[in-house]
Amino acid sequence: MRTIIKLLMKMYDHYEGTIQIGTTDIKDIPIKQLSEHISVLSQHSYIFSSSFVDHFRWVKSDVTQVEVESICKKVLLHDYIMSLPYGYNTIINSQMCKLSGGMSQRLAVARVLIRNSPIIIFDEIENSLDIESKEVYRKILQDLSKDHTIIVITHNHKSLFNFDAILKVKNGELFLDNISQTQKV
Repeated sequence: MRTIIKLLMKMYDHYEGTIQIGTTDIKDIPIKQLSEHISVLSQHSYIFSSSFVDHFRWVKSDVTQVEVESICKKVLLHDYIMSLPYGYNTIINSQMCKLSGGMSQRLAVARVLIRNSPIIIFDEIENSLDIESKEVYRKILQDLSKDHTIIVITHNHKSLFNFDAILKVKNGELFLDNISQTQKV
């Protein structure tokens, strides 16, 4: 499935058929424009040694404190950040703040939400989340799916709920699973 994502993001060229966003072939979309419209959240979140607020400024330079706090409240990160000595200005990975895997993933989800791309790809995101975080993540997915295109890559079929389509890869072929029958795409 990751190959499909790499094709969508023009990391690989496709030689047959077309890959379209709306009615536009991705071959006609400049990479910079394409990357501005797609956010990818992988199972391994990258956390840099900088402040929480800097993590958000990297994805949206004009982000406001109100936006940051609102998003952090959604992903259950705000109270933790506010418990730190310097709040949102606390440096992550310093002696004052070392994030667990679940907290790192929450921060990564928050960055994606701040960026607010029309297409969001979640790659095995539930792997490092605790039960409470999984419930938050599923609520966020539900809310995002109203006005974003959401792609979820997972081996955990319990993660699949309320989706318009489920694609499966088997023996190198892609299938559309519409619950009642499986069709080759």
